[in-house]
Formats: sequence, structure tokens, C-alpha cells
Amino acid sequence: MPHIKSIRLVNVHYNNATQFYDDFMLEPRGMNTTYDLENGGGKSLLLLMILQTVLPKTNLRREKPISLLFQGGKDRTSHVAVEWLLEEGGGYKYLLTGFSARRRRGASDSSGKEATDDETNLQAADIEHLNWCVFYNDNKVTGIKAAPLVTGEAGRKGYATFDDVRKYIQQMRQKGLPAEVFDKIEQYQRFIAVHSLIAAEWNIIRGINSGENSIESYFRQNATSRKLIENLFVKIVEDMEALNKGEQSPDESSLLADTLIDIRSKLTEYLTRKAHMAEYEKIKEYYIEFGRKNDELLQDFQNYEAYKRQAAAIRALIGNKQELLQQAKTAAAAKQEHNGKGRTEAKELRKLLEAGQVNYRKQQWEKTAANLQADHNLLADKQTELEKQLNELLTLEGYGEYRTDKEQLQAIEKRLLTLSADRDSSQLAYQAAGGRLRFLTERLFAELARKYAEILTAKDELTNEQKIARQALIEAEKQAAVLANEVNILLQGETVLMDKQKELNSFFLQRGETDALLFADQVLKDTEEELQEHLRANDEVGRNMEVCESQIRSLEQTASRQDSEIDQLLFVQDQDEQWLRDYRHELSVLEQQAGQFGKGTVAEYQQSLEVMLAKERLKRLEKEVEAGRLQQKKELSAVRGYYVPNEEILALTEKLSAKCEFVQPGIDWLAQAAAEEKEQLLRRMPFFPFAVLVDRQSFEKVKTGRIKLEFACDYPVPIVNVETVRLTESQLTDNMYYICSFADLVLHHERYEQYIHSMEDMQAAAGSQIATIAETIQTFDAALAEITHFSIRYPLQQVDERQHAVASRGKQIAELRTRRRQIAAECSRLAKQKQDSRDRVQQLTMLIATGREKIDKLTGSILAGKELADVRERLRGKQRELESVNSKKASNHELSDKIDERFRLLGEQSEQLAVEKSGLKKELDQLTSFGTVETDFSVIQAKAEFKALSEAVSGRMVEETDLRNQLNKLENSLDATKTRIKRDYDVNLAVVEESDKAESPVIIPTQIQIETARQVKADNARQLRSTGEKLQALYSELRKLEGKLEEIIKDFPASVIAGLPGYDSEARYREEIEIAQQLISTYEQAIVQANEEVENLSRQLDRLANQAESYDAFIERERAAGEGAIAGEIQDFRTFESEYRKLQGAVQSQCGKWDNRIRTIREETAGFVMREALEELAKIGQPGSAAECGRRQQSFAEYIANIEEQMRKINRDIVQLESYQEDFTRRCIQRAALVLGHLRKLEILSRIEVYGRRINMIELKLPEFEEKEKALRMKSHINAIVREIGDDGVADRKIIIAKLSVKELLAQITDMDKAIVRLYKIESIPENSRSYRWEQAIGSEGQNNSLYFIFAACLISFIRMLSISNSSVKTKKVIIADNPFGATSAVYLWDPMFTILKQNDVQLIAPGHRIPREITSRFGVTYLLNQDILEDGRRRVVVKDIRVEEDEELRRYVDPEQLAMF
Repeated sequence: MPHIKSIRLVNVHYNNATQFYDDFMLEPRGMNTTYDLENGGGKSLLLLMILQTVLPKTNLRREKPISLLFQGGKDRTSHVAVEWLLEEGGGYKYLLTGFSARRRRGASDSSGKEATDDETNLQAADIEHLNWCVFYNDNKVTGIKAAPLVTGEAGRKGYATFDDVRKYIQQMRQKGLPAEVFDKIEQYQRFIAVHSLIAAEWNIIRGINSGENSIESYFRQNATSRKLIENLFVKIVEDMEALNKGEQSPDESSLLADTLIDIRSKLTEYLTRKAHMAEYEKIKEYYIEFGRKNDELLQDFQNYEAYKRQAAAIRALIGNKQELLQQAKTAAAAKQEHNGKGRTEAKELRKLLEAGQVNYRKQQWEKTAANLQADHNLLADKQTELEKQLNELLTLEGYGEYRTDKEQLQAIEKRLLTLSADRDSSQLAYQAAGGRLRFLTERLFAELARKYAEILTAKDELTNEQKIARQALIEAEKQAAVLANEVNILLQGETVLMDKQKELNSFFLQRGETDALLFADQVLKDTEEELQEHLRANDEVGRNMEVCESQIRSLEQTASRQDSEIDQLLFVQDQDEQWLRDYRHELSVLEQQAGQFGKGTVAEYQQSLEVMLAKERLKRLEKEVEAGRLQQKKELSAVRGYYVPNEEILALTEKLSAKCEFVQPGIDWLAQAAAEEKEQLLRRMPFFPFAVLVDRQSFEKVKTGRIKLEFACDYPVPIVNVETVRLTESQLTDNMYYICSFADLVLHHERYEQYIHSMEDMQAAAGSQIATIAETIQTFDAALAEITHFSIRYPLQQVDERQHAVASRGKQIAELRTRRRQIAAECSRLAKQKQDSRDRVQQLTMLIATGREKIDKLTGSILAGKELADVRERLRGKQRELESVNSKKASNHELSDKIDERFRLLGEQSEQLAVEKSGLKKELDQLTSFGTVETDFSVIQAKAEFKALSEAVSGRMVEETDLRNQLNKLENSLDATKTRIKRDYDVNLAVVEESDKAESPVIIPTQIQIETARQVKADNARQLRSTGEKLQALYSELRKLEGKLEEIIKDFPASVIAGLPGYDSEARYREEIEIAQQLISTYEQAIVQANEEVENLSRQLDRLANQAESYDAFIERERAAGEGAIAGEIQDFRTFESEYRKLQGAVQSQCGKWDNRIRTIREETAGFVMREALEELAKIGQPGSAAECGRRQQSFAEYIANIEEQMRKINRDIVQLESYQEDFTRRCIQRAALVLGHLRKLEILSRIEVYGRRINMIELKLPEFEEKEKALRMKSHINAIVREIGDDGVADRKIIIAKLSVKELLAQITDMDKAIVRLYKIESIPENSRSYRWEQAIGSEGQNNSLYFIFAACLISFIRMLSISNSSVKTKKVIIADNPFGATSAVYLWDPMFTILKQNDVQLIAPGHRIPREITSRFGVTYLLNQDILEDGRRRVVVKDIRVEEDEELRRYVDPEQLAMF
């Protein structure tokens, strides 16, 4: 872009109209410029307004649109203008661009009132604008200062309106200056882009200034190298391509998409060819299918005939089976008889065992009954005794009551007597009565003491007896426990042996060998003899097997050698036969081709092809030369977008660019000029399109020969001083006249387009002709190559040799196969013999194993029987000892119980005596005052007398009447007691009373003693009843057992009954009965099996007879001759016949399917284009025999070979059609490669000198795939796109364009995942400076700013490079960076930045605040800005100071007029 000379802002308000630029000027003069203004003072606004002259209505931040300038204050029109220094060599030196804006009419009140606070959401759409521009050479008259943006009437200052701006532009036009006004942004940007004011560059400037750290944020949107390349670099390339082509020309991706859609016709043809190939593939499948059908039919024929021969073999097997079955039936009948007899014997044995078991149970229960009866008798005796004891106690209890009543009666009588006696005599009588009572009481007390002592003595004696009895009982129990333990051990041993015996018996019972249970010794002997016989037979069969194996190995070795020889011969034979088939087929094809060319032989056909091929090659060469010339001419103009006469002009321009400051082809100047100017130039200088323009100094050097060029051309090329073009009058001769036939191509773009299209048509026609010729040449080349290849492959001598070898080798193979079949038959016979021997060995092995197992079981059974008998004998002895000890233990137990009972009675008596003694002792203590008086009175009389006298003495005489009443009651009670005792217990109380009087005092029992006696009696009664019930049950069961025994033995003679089996336990009986039952079950199973076997054998014999009859009839009917073979198994005739019919039907079905399939194929292929091979297939009829099937196998192979040849030819056509796809693929690769080439130039733009070394500040690594992989990837990508185009050709063009974008195509030729962008980070220490990947290029804030600033400058240069046709010419550029100094004050960081700027001719404008001197010294112009505060409080931005650096390097930016002053 041009450099900025001046900037002017007029009537620009901001911050709600509180701050503004009135008529503000900034003059960078084309130099690097910085302006210093405090934060919030409007630095960013100034930058934003500059952007409006290139990017109208843009903003730096989304939240701060340009429309905010019109908030607050009155309606106004704001202006910004920028004066540009244009590139040297152009028609004008200066360009003035302007942007004028105001609030859109109707967006708010336009009456002149101030805006309200609600007007806060104005957007870009809420304003309207004008962009305008003026070109000129004299800036003093028409420059930026002269633009009437500030007006004044009647001393009042005003500002230009939209109408004023349009009027100004019209005035400039009237002065003959190019001037335009635009209200559409796109038109304006396209216009200024011609003069290197490119929107893409300014979009970068806008992006890097859009906020805090915005330069870093702008670039860091793309976090990875790949995203940076795809989203930024590639986007720049695409945008610049679109800009260069103009709005009327579609972008390259669209062209590629349209081309891809257009070549669909070729793809259709390609698919058609593919369809032909598919037809041939299908036809080939049909031939292969019928080849398989032929093979299947051959197999069916062979199976059918082999199956017929199988009938005789099955019939032979049936005869053998009938003989074997008859033998088996005889053996089964004998087994039936044997098992029936055994079952009868086993049943009789079971009955005897059951009778013995019942008898044993009866004997055991009789013993139990006898023991229980004895217990019952003991309990009955005990019950009688207990009843007697209870009666005695109750009698004594009644006597006690009787004695008490009588004592009371006697006392009353004495009392009455006493009452009637004299009182004195009563006192003497009282003393005498007391003495007599003392005498009787002392005597009674002594008697009780004696009895008590006797009872204690008796208790001591019973205690000793009890100890002895208990010791004897303990000893008996110990002995019984030991014997019981021994019995249990023997019982366990018996159980183990019985289980073992049972297991062994079960083994034989399951096998039906009952003799092994009854006659174990004899069976053991017989089994050992059989085992020896089997071992001898096994050895003999084994030797026979070894002989067979040896013979088979020998025959197999011979067969293997013959097979190998046959295989080798067949391999060679197949090769020769295939070679000959190929020879005949290829010869036939070549002869057909020769016939089509009217030639009789292949040699004539070859000569004709060579002549035609030479003619076609010459014709193609001529067309290629013509097409190349047209292509070169077209590309020369198409690349630049306008007419270019020849390429020599461009070559000379390139030579001069290296030595002149300004160089430009005349045709480029015309392309950039306005239409009117073009016409004037061509009228004045018709040679202008053929000329090259240079600056004035370079023109003089060329003219005087000071610039030497290595350039040659067949015609002169005009060199024109660029100053001549700017002259208003021609200095050329008026007498010169030129015929300019190409003027329309330069003046009128539509004629240029027609010219390009006509060249494209001519190119297309030439290309079509070349393609047609190439196809013809390719066809001739292929035909010649085919003939040459045929001659080399099939020499005539070799053909004869192979034909003779095939015939001779065929005979040899047939002889070897005959011998091989004989060996195979012998091997089969030996193999069958070996198999029979193997089967016999297996059978004998099983018999040997069974015999050995049987011997082991028999031996174990015999030993177990002996051990069991010994255990049972010992068990019986121990059981008898245990019974004796148990009997002794019962006696001891009974004795001990009796002693315990006697001891209990003595204890009760001793307790009673102790109580009576205690009572007597108390009475004696009361009688100690009386003297002893011997008497023969009874105790009762003495007590009554004493009591009466005692009461008399005490003066109790009043009660005589009452005593008499009591006396009558006592007499009645005594009579009642005597009567009750006599009635209930048959005891006369008078006898008891006499005994009591005879100085043998009666002890009255306590109530506890009576209750205890009653309880003992009740308990004994319960035991007695229980025992009686048990006895009744036992006797009932005994009666049942007797009846059952009689029922069991009723059919046996007395002799058998007398000898019933006798065992010592019921378990033994159960065991023996179980064994007998197992014997019966085994015999019954054996009988059932024998019956079933006989019936089965009978049925088998019947079936075999029927089968034999059916097979005999079949053999006779079908004439099925056998070969003496015997079948391996018998097949049911119905199944055989069904299978035979199936095979027969299969042959017939295959034959039927053959014709049906032909008809089906005819229907399936009705639409096929390829008919010849189908017709040949239809002619092949169904074969009638296996031999015919065999002959047809070779025919099908030849048919398939012919079809494959046709397919090869179609493939050649497909290859040709595929070239269209290859061309498009190549075009896409070239497109991607072109962009890749552009991207690689970015490195060059960043190359500067750092610390004495040339360094690329930006490195771009894009790994390319190999050429072959590029093509494969691109082809795959294109195929994926093509698949999305429908059969009707309709496709989503946008999707295809997106998939053919540069980003997508570039990813096919480069590995974008490995793409790397590196930035060179400069450190203060040179050794630490190095390149970092984009993802890692992070340093201090200053380093980051430096890196990204250099990056931005390089990108702007990259955009400029893409926008111009001559990349070698340096062009002016501008970059604006808002406040880049905050963190980038280090000199070592600014050095490379300014180097990049200088190298790429970039003008830097950098606003900031308090910029250090070491920074400002590097800028050509430095402005210090400030704000004046007006009376109304508003702030106006003004220039406070300007400093211009007088540096020789910067003088080139100054106007030429100013240079003249120096």
C-alpha cells in the first residue's frame, strides 16, 4: 500500500460528545511516525478513523461501533481524510481518500436538538457514510489541506455536509483529475485495491489493535501451527486470489467444482465401460457356474453308478449278518432257559430266608415277652406288698385315732369317778397316779430307745449290703460296656464287609453273572483259564497286524513314488496344455484382428500396423506443437487477467527489475489505467502494450548503455521513460502511423474475454484431436506389442515340440494311473484286514480287562466272605457274653432296688420313733416331781387317771354333765372306727390294742408316710399296667408272626422247614434277603434281556430276509453287478432305493436345471450389450453321460480364457478414460502446490540480519508427501466428492466448492498434522536466541510484542506480494500498532523490528503515551498531542509539539520539490 503523507480529522466527537477533533492534522510525510497522547485522550479513536478510509464502518471492538461517535450533542457530519504517497511510476503521485459519516436520517430526532441519554445503542447500520478519493500531482492546490471539509459563512465556522463533499468531488473532476464518490463499501474497496490499499492488509492492522494485548490475542486465536496456516495463511492467499481476479471471475475452488461437475460425462463413459466390464464379469461367472455344474453333474453320474454297485456289496453283507444273527439267537434261547431256572431257585431261597427272618423275629419277641412277663410278675408282687403296707399304715392311722378317742373316753370316765370321790383321797390318788404314769412312761421310753437302736443297727447293715450290691452293679455295667463296645466294633466291621460284599455282588448281578455269587471258586478258576486264552489270541492278532502294516507301508511308499511321478507329469502336462491353449486362443484372436483389417496372415497385419502407427505419430506431433503455442499464448494473458502480446516483454521486465528503481510493462500500466486514459495512450502510442516503462534515471542509463542486459529478441522492444506518460502533449512525431489490430483487446475487456475463449476453443479442439490420435496410437501400439509378444512367446519349433510331448506324456500318465489303482486296491484289502485285526485286538483287550477285573472282584468277594464269617462268629460269642452280663446286671439292679426300699422304710420308722421319743421326753420332764410307782396299768389308763386326778386336784368339777355327753360321742366314734378298719383293712383294732398293751407300743404313722406309700403304690400300679399292655401287644404280634410263618412255609416240605436258615441277627437276614432279591432281579432282567434279544434277533432276521429279497430283486432288475466287495454297513433297502432314486433324480434334476438356468440367464441378460459369449453359452446343451461331462471340462476352460481376453481389452479402454480423472487430480495437486509455493515465500520476507547472521524470523515447515502418495490421496479425496454427485448430475455446489478449497487440497499433498511454524525469539544474549514452535513461542511481554509485530509486518508484506504481478518490485506498505512500547522498550527487540520494516518498505505509525526517547529517536516524525479544555468543558485534541529526525535514510520520503532545495 502507499505510505501515509498526511491525516486530517474534522468534526469528530467521542465520549458522548465531551471530547472531539475539530480540524486536526497529522503529517507523517511518509516516514515512521509516533504520536504521544495520554490514555483516554483519543489515541485509539484516531487509529479507528484512519481505518475508515480503507475499511469503512469497521470497529476495533464489537462493543464500541463507529456509531458511538454520534451519541450526544447535535447532529453532525464527521470527516477523516488520508493523503497517500503513491508508488513511483504511476500516473499520479498522490491519492486523497476520505470517509464522511452522519447519523442515518430517522434514526433519531434531526431537528437539531441534543440527543438524549437513551441513544446508547447505535450500530453501524444506524449511520450513513460516503467514501471518496481524488488523484493528483500538485498537493499544494488540490491536497488534503485544500479539501473543503470546514466551511464558514458570515464569520461562523461550519463543517462540510454530504452534498459539500459530492460538490468537491465534482469540482476535482472538472479540473481533469480522477475523483470518485462511493456509498457502497465493496465498490470502494475494489477501487482502492488497484492502488495497493488492500482490505486484507488493513484487516490485520485492525485485528492487532482491537484491544489490550490485542496483537497477541489476534494471532493466538489459532493455537496450533496447523490452525494458523489453514485459518490465516491460506485464507490470505484465497482472499488475495479473489481480489486479483475481481468480482466477475469465480475463485479457483469454484472453477474446480464446476470442472468436476462438467467431466461427469467422461465419468459416465468410464462407468459405461465399467458396466461392459461388469457384463463380462457376469458372463464369466455364468461360464464358471456352468463349469461347476458340469463338474457337479459328473460327480452325480459317478455317485449314481457307484451306488448301483453298492447293492451287491450290501447283499453279501446281509448274508453274513443272517448267519451271525442265527447263531446269536440260539445262544440267547439257551440263556433264557438258564436264567429262568436260576430265578426259580432264587425265589425259593428268598422265601426260606424270609421264613427264617420271621422265625428269628418270633424267637426274639418270645424272649422279650418272657422277660417282660417276669417284670410284670415282680411288679404285681410288689403291688400286693405295697397295698398291704399302705393298709397297715392306714390301720395304724385309724388305731391312732381310736387310741386318742379311747384315752379321752377313759380320761372322762376317770374324771367322772374323780369328781365323785373325796377331795383328800383325790390328792393321794393324784400322787399315786403320777408315779404310775412316770413308771409306765420311763418303761415306754426305754422300749422306744431300744427299738430306735435296733433300727439304726439295721440301717447300718443295709448300708453295707447296698454298697456291695452297687459295687457288683458297677462291675457288671463296666463289663457290659466293654462287651458292648466290642460288639459295636464287630458290627461296624460286619457292616463294612457286608457293604464290600454287597458292592462285589452288585458287580456280578449287574453283569448277570449269578453263578459268581453261588459258585465263586469255580467261576474264578474258569475266568483265569479264559484270560490266558484271550492273552494268547491277542498276541497272535498283534503279530498279524504288524505283518499288514509292513505290507501297507511298502505299498504306500510305492504309491507315493508313483503319485509324485504322476503329479510331476501332470504339472508339466498342465503347463504344456495351458501353453498350447493360450497359443491357439491368442493366434485365433490375432487372426480375427487381421481379418478385420483385410489381411490374411498375422505377418501382413503387423506390417500394416507399423505403417499406420508412423503416420499417426507424425500427426500427433504437429497437433501438440500447435496446442503448446496456443496454451503459451493463453496463459500469458490469463495469468495477468488482460491481454499480453508476448512473453519477451515480461522477460525484459524481469531483467530490468534487478537494475532499475522502477520497471513496469506497458500492458500492466494499461491494465491499471482508467478506460479514457487507456484510449488516449493507445491513440498516442500504439506500441505502448509492447513497451517497458522505467524511471527517468534508469531510462538515461539504458539509453547511454550504462545498464547492460543479456536479452535477445527477434523484434525491437520499446523502452519508455515513465515521465513521458505523464506529459499532457505528445513529443512523438505526428507523421508516424501504426496499424493497431489488437487495440480492441486492450480497450474492451469483453473482446479480451472473447479472445481468451476462442483460444480455449482452439486449444480444446487441438486437445481433442491429440487425444483421438493418442488413442489410435495407443491402440496400434497395443496391437503391435501383442503381435510381438505372441511371436516371442510362441516360436513355431517350441509349439511342435510341446504338442508331441503332450501326446507321449498322456500315455505315460495313463499307464501309471492303472498301476496306481492296482496298488490302491491291494492297500484297501490290507487296510480292511488290518482294521479287522484292530477291531479284534480291541475286543480281546476289552475281554482281557474284563477278565482281570472279574478275577479281582471274585478274589475280593471270596476273601470278604471269609472275613465276614470270622467276624460274625466272634460277634455271636461276644453277644452271648453281653447277654449274660446284662442278666447279671439286671439281678444286681433288682437287689439294689429292694435294699433301697427297705432302707427307706427303716428311715421312716426311725424318724417316727425319734418323734415319739421326743414327746415322751417332754412328758418325763413334767413327771420328775412324782415318785416311781410300779403298776400293771396300761399307759392309756395311767394317763387317763393322771389327767382326771390332775383336773380334780385343780378343782374342775363343774363339767360332769358335759363330760358325759363327750363320753357318749367318744363311745360312738370308737365303735365307728373299729367297724371302718375291719371293713376296709380286715383288721380287728382289739388285737392291735392288746398288742399295744402287751408293752409293744404301736407307732402311729405320719401323714407324709401315708402319702408316700400311696404315691409309691400308684407309680408301681402304672408300671404294672404299662407292662401288661406291652405284653398284650407282644402276644398279638407273636400271633401274627406265627401266622405269617405258616403262610410262608406252607408249600415247603417238613424237611426243608426243619432246616430253615439260621443267623444271629435280623440285619443278616435282611442282607441275605436283599442279595436273594438282587439275584431274582438280575435273573429277571437277564430273562427280559434274553427275551428281548431273541425277539430282536427274530425281528432282525425277518427284516434281513425282507432286505435280502428286496436287494435280490433290485440286483436282478437293475443288473447291478458286484465286484466281490462286502459293504461296511447294511442300508435299509427303502433308504437305499430312496437314495438311489435321489441320485438318479439328481442327475435328471441337474440336466433339467441346466436348461432352466440357460433360460434364466437369457432373461437376466436381456439388456446386455455383449451378446456373442451369451449366445455361445446358450448353444451348450446338457451332457448325457459322465464321459461327456469330462470332455466338456476343457471346453469351459477355453471359453473362460476367451472372455478374459475381451476383459483385458476393455480394461485398456478404461485406462484411457481414467486419464480424465488423472488430469483433474493433477490440476488439484497443482492448485495446492501453487498455494504451497506462495506460503513458502513467507520465510523470505522475514529474513533479516540478527547479531551478524541472516535469520528467518518466521520458519514454515510443511512436510510434503511423496509424489505417488500425493496423487493417491488427492484421487481418493476427489472420488469421495464424486460419490456425492447423484446419478442425475445434481450436486450441492457449495459443498463441492468447500471440499475443493485450498485448505482441503493442501491437506492432501502435505502432512498438515506435522506442519510447523516457528518464530525466532531474540534474546539479549545472542547465544540464547533461537527459533520456537508457534505453540511454544512465548516469552516476556516485550518479547511477545516484538515477535507478533514482526509477524504482522511480514504478513502485510506477504499480502502485498500476492497482490502484485511483479513480486520483485518493492512496494510501499503501512502498519499501525497501538501502544507497542509498554513492554518492548529493549533496544535488542526493536532492532529486528525496524530492520523488517525497512527491508519490506513498511511505514510504521505507533501511538503511545510517555514513549521513551530511545524509542522515539528511531521514528522520523514524533507528535506530542494534548487536549485543550474549552469554556463549555469539552476537550479538543491539539498538536503540542512536532519533532522531525533529519536522517539521510528518511529523505527519500520527502517531495522531489523539497529535495531540489538542497
